[in-house]
Formats: sequence, C-alpha cells, structure tokens
Amino acid sequence: MENLINTNIRLQNDGLSELECWTSMLKKAQLKLLSAYTKKDIELADKTSKEIDFIQKQVIRLINSQS
Repeated sequence: MENLINTNIRLQNDGLSELECWTSMLKKAQLKLLSAYTKKDIELADKTSKEIDFIQKQVIRLINSQS
C-alpha cells in the first residue's frame, strides 16, 4: 500500500487534487484487474483486488470529509 500512497503523492505534486489522484488510480487498477482476469492470472488479480479495496476506502474517506 505504501507504493499506492507514494504514487498518489507524485500525482498530487503534478497538480491534481487528492481525490482526482485516487480516482485516476482506481480506474487504472480496475483495468489492471480486468487484464489479470483475462489472462487468468489469479495472483495478480488478488493483489490488484486488494489495491482496489484500499483505493476505494481512500475515495470514500475523501467524499465523506467533503460532506
């Protein structure tokens, strides 16, 4: 998960908001998961699913903090 946080920070340094970063990362992770399922790479699918769970939690946290 540290890698995901570092990626988010790099994107924020490029000028995106934290929510934009996580949303962008979520889209990429979903495509990665689809590819893993297509290739029937269960190990990659499991890893990517965990990444998606973490990213989704961050998106929810940010949306809830805006309310």
